[in-house]
Amino acid sequence: MALYIMIEYCSTSEFESVLAPGVKYILQKMSHGRRMILNQSASPIYSEMNEIQRRIDVIQEELDRAESEAKISPCSCKHPVDPDPKADCHDVESGRCIKPGCSCRKPQPDREIGDYQKKAELELEMYELVVNKLYPAYVRWAVVSVQGLKIQLPSGSFVDANPDTLLSDGPEFLIPELGEHIQKLMKLSPDEVMGFKPPTTSAAQVAGKISDIVAVPAVEIAHI
Repeated sequence: MALYIMIEYCSTSEFESVLAPGVKYILQKMSHGRRMILNQSASPIYSEMNEIQRRIDVIQEELDRAESEAKISPCSCKHPVDPDPKADCHDVESGRCIKPGCSCRKPQPDREIGDYQKKAELELEMYELVVNKLYPAYVRWAVVSVQGLKIQLPSGSFVDANPDTLLSDGPEFLIPELGEHIQKLMKLSPDEVMGFKPPTTSAAQVAGKISDIVAVPAVEIAHI
C-alpha cells in the first residue's frame, strides 16, 4: 500500500496589532499570482523608490570619498597631542579631534554632488514615500478583513473597519505597523510560508525549495 501525505494549505494568515490590542487583521498570503498583481500595482512606487535610492547611493559614495580623504589630510588641530594614547584628543578610527567645536579633519564633500544634509532629506523623502504610498498599497493588496475595530466616519456614524476605511479614517499609526508586517511576510522563503521551519533573520528573500516530507499514512493531514 502506497503511503502519502495530504496537505491543506491556508491562503490567509492572522496578525494581531501590538499598538492597538484587540485589533486583528486577516491577511492574504503571497502567491505567484498575487505577487504579479502587487508588482503591477506598486510598480510606479518601486520606480520612485529606486530613483531616490540611486540618488542616495551617489551622495553616499561622495561622502565615503570625502571621509577617506579627511583621514589622511594634514591635521589642522591646534590642541596639544599628549604622548599618552589615552589622553590623545583624536579619535583613533576617524582621526578627528574629539574636542567640542574642533573641525579637525572634517570631511568636505563636493556640495554639487550632495552632502550630509541632502542625504538626510532624501532619506526622509524615502520614508514618506514608503509610509504614504507603499504601505497603503500593501494594505489594499493584503488585508481581507479587520476585526475588533470600529471607525467613526466624518458623518458621525461608526462602521466596522475595512481596508478602505482604515486608510481613509482609521488611526494613522496602524498603517506603518501593518505595512511593516506585510513586508516581512513577503520576504519569507517557501519553507517558511509552508510552516516547515522557523522564519529566517535575514531581510532578503530566501531562495529554496519546500523541505522533503517523510511519507506517512494518508489519514494524517498537515494543517498549515
